[in-house]
Amino acid sequence: MSRAIRGVTLTELVLVVGLLAILSSVALPNYQRTVERSRWRAAGDTLQAIYAGEQVYFSHNDAYTDLSGGGWADIYMDDPNTNEVSYDVRVSGPGDTKFTATAKRLSGPHNNKTQTIDETRSMAGTWTQP
Repeated sequence: MSRAIRGVTLTELVLVVGLLAILSSVALPNYQRTVERSRWRAAGDTLQAIYAGEQVYFSHNDAYTDLSGGGWADIYMDDPNTNEVSYDVRVSGPGDTKFTATAKRLSGPHNNKTQTIDETRSMAGTWTQP
């Protein structure tokens, strides 16, 4: 007695492809939102680290340091800039007693939106939690 090999019918194949399309249309937006939320939180954490480094620098020098041209080692950090988020620190005030650190999103759905932190640890910006 020989067994015949049964193949997959076109109807079964179309049904499986359709189900996969429906599942991916639901899962992909959730995945993208999760990834963007992760980038937003990582940017906020990096701004908090910049704040802490600036406070240490200020305690030794009675002034904050401007990191617009580099110099991340001054606040005990490696350069945090990536292809997705750019970081910048500007000082102001008499004797450089004020600073603002900015994280700017460089791509994605929140392109060109920012988060900021200043010497009072106030967070602000247009890049809000996704």
